[in-house]
Amino acid sequence: MIKGDALTANGFLNPDLDEAQIQFEQAAECFQKAVDQCPECEHYLQSLANTSKVTDLHNEIHKKGVLNQTQQSLGGGSAASSKSKKSAKNKSSDLTYDICGWIILAVGVIALVSMIKSHVPQ
Repeated sequence: MIKGDALTANGFLNPDLDEAQIQFEQAAECFQKAVDQCPECEHYLQSLANTSKVTDLHNEIHKKGVLNQTQQSLGGGSAASSKSKKSAKNKSSDLTYDICGWIILAVGVIALVSMIKSHVPQ
C-alpha cells in the first residue's frame, strides 16, 4: 500500500504523462493486491478507486504549470528586475510550495493510516 502511494506521488512529479502512466498503473496493481488481501478495508478500496482519476489530475496539474513553477524556482532562475515582479513571483512560488506541501502531507497521512490499519490485530 505504501509503495502504491509512493508510485502515485512520483507519477505526479513526472511531467511526461506516458512515464507517469506507467507509475500510476504500478500503483493500481499495488492497491489491487491490498484489496485482494483485505477486501473489506475501505481505505484500500478508495485508493484503488482513486487510481481511475490520477491521469486527469496529472494533466490538470501540469496544464496549470504548478510543478513547472516549483522546478524553476528550485533551479534558481534569473533575478526579477523590479520589486513588483519579485513580489508576484514570490506569491506564485508560495502557492506552489503550499500545493506541493499538501500533496506530500496527504501521501504521508495515507501511508500512516495504511500502516496503522495493517497492524491492527483482528
